[in-house]
Amino acid sequence: MPPRHPVCRFQVGQRLLGLAALLLLAAKSAEALADAADAFVSGNTLILPVIVVEPQSFSATFLLVENTLVLTSAVELPDADTAGASRLDGTMLTIPRINVDGTVYRAELELSSENPVRFTCVTAKAVAGTFSVRPSAVRGPAHS
Repeated sequence: MPPRHPVCRFQVGQRLLGLAALLLLAAKSAEALADAADAFVSGNTLILPVIVVEPQSFSATFLLVENTLVLTSAVELPDADTAGASRLDGTMLTIPRINVDGTVYRAELELSSENPVRFTCVTAKAVAGTFSVRPSAVRGPAHS
């Protein structure tokens, strides 16, 4: 077998690197799409990028007021991707993923007022595999 020319090895290496970069980019894009519908908290505001209220979809913002969430804005999204989106079914609002400081929760809220639109949390549980630990939250036993 004749020896390979260094340029040929370089080109093969470049192709493999390009393929690896493409696969990494595809994985990151899929992750970004999965997170696109995730609700998130900013200060005392909850943002739902997509919420389905059949047959329509909206983007909505809520303000935390006295342990309830009050709707502050909603914009209709006529062509929204609703995969993994929050859903309002009757009086129950299900939020499959809320990112709070790196920990993802699933929450169920119940409509407690229509004017203003206000929800009260019924359940909230951390989603397995998404826990984050802040160093300030980890403390051993006090030593005297």
